[in-house]
Amino acid sequence: MRSMLSAPVLRALAACLAALLVTAELAEARVGRSGGSRALRQQEDDLDFQPEVFAPAATPQPAPPPEPPPAPAFPVTISGSLDSLAVMERAGAQGLGRRQTATSATDLGINLAFPEGFTLAALFRAEPVPQTSASQGLPAHAAWVETLVLRWDIGTWTFFGGKIHPRFGVAWQRAPGLYGADLAAEYELREKLGFGVQLDIRELTALNPDFGIHILQFEVFRADTSLLTAGVGHPRWTSPEGRLRWRNGRDLGGADNTPGMGGFALSLTGSDIEIPGAEGSTLGYAFSYTRREPGQDANAAERARREDGRLAFLRGHFELPLNLVLEGMGEIARLDATEGFAGRRTLSTTGAITLRRGALAFSYVQAARSTRELGRPDNIRQRSVNATLDIGAATGIEILGPVSISLDARQTVEGGRRSEAQAAVLLYSASF
Repeated sequence: MRSMLSAPVLRALAACLAALLVTAELAEARVGRSGGSRALRQQEDDLDFQPEVFAPAATPQPAPPPEPPPAPAFPVTISGSLDSLAVMERAGAQGLGRRQTATSATDLGINLAFPEGFTLAALFRAEPVPQTSASQGLPAHAAWVETLVLRWDIGTWTFFGGKIHPRFGVAWQRAPGLYGADLAAEYELREKLGFGVQLDIRELTALNPDFGIHILQFEVFRADTSLLTAGVGHPRWTSPEGRLRWRNGRDLGGADNTPGMGGFALSLTGSDIEIPGAEGSTLGYAFSYTRREPGQDANAAERARREDGRLAFLRGHFELPLNLVLEGMGEIARLDATEGFAGRRTLSTTGAITLRRGALAFSYVQAARSTRELGRPDNIRQRSVNATLDIGAATGIEILGPVSISLDARQTVEGGRRSEAQAAVLLYSASF
């Protein structure tokens, strides 16, 4: 045996054994390194680790677009207005002496603008209620919801509904002074439930802005007898027997005070129409037609007939030398079967002129109403003057910007009897 394992063979076996040991060490080293890589990958997975990938320097990646701003938590815009006046008046009729009274009135308007063109507009009003006794001193006041309208504006068209204020006449709003709108307010359409549509003609036809704004509007309505007519603080409706009621009712009569939407109004208005060659001077107009259903009072008198109303209005604003501004307006309204009574016809006119310079304005208004009741005439004529001083503009004090004062006087002739009134007014008018 010893002769078979000679020295060369032993050396060869030793070399093979050494090679096997080296191979085993190398394999063990590779296994250790491979296990370490799996542990590192597992750690990266556990930590949700993502290795950063760098783009080649020659082709930089564009910056990601900016993220859109977060939507507002309350996407509603709130705006409004506050108009309040305090009046000290001295009035009396010929042969009846004079009486001094103090009154006030307030309008609060709130507009909520929602996305997609929706707007909710409300007007809250507080003013004196009708007197039930001549011996009362300070008149009682009541507050109520004058209008509550939801509007949807989709550009050329606007749809609206709720407690609306149908468009018939402009003088009840535009006539200057405390007394200027007395007669025009008699045919103003207030406190109606209904809906309507408005068409912006300039948007539809792409008219030049110099041609102004022109609006065509159609509305259907009836008198409001809901809880929205109820007075807060005092009853405000007068029954045929002369008693005060908290809210309107069918038995109180009057046109539109019927079931269903029997009344309608169609109007075309224009404003800001520039006068060629007269910089800053503009014109405005309005034409209206209404039809209203008779109420229970006209039916009970067996004189029920639909009332037809027609109206035309024109207004001008003129810039004059010496920083003077001249404004004039005129309106005429004719009602056939007034308030739903056959045989009653009314013709009303209002004309006004105002001269303004800076903070000071002077106005003169002349109005008349002629009513024929079954052939019998009943005429009333009224003249009024007004002087108004804008306190904020006159003093330059910012906090007094919404404040103005005015002096007003009125003379009325009705049935051959003359009455007069004078008043001092403090007005606060602000927007927010």
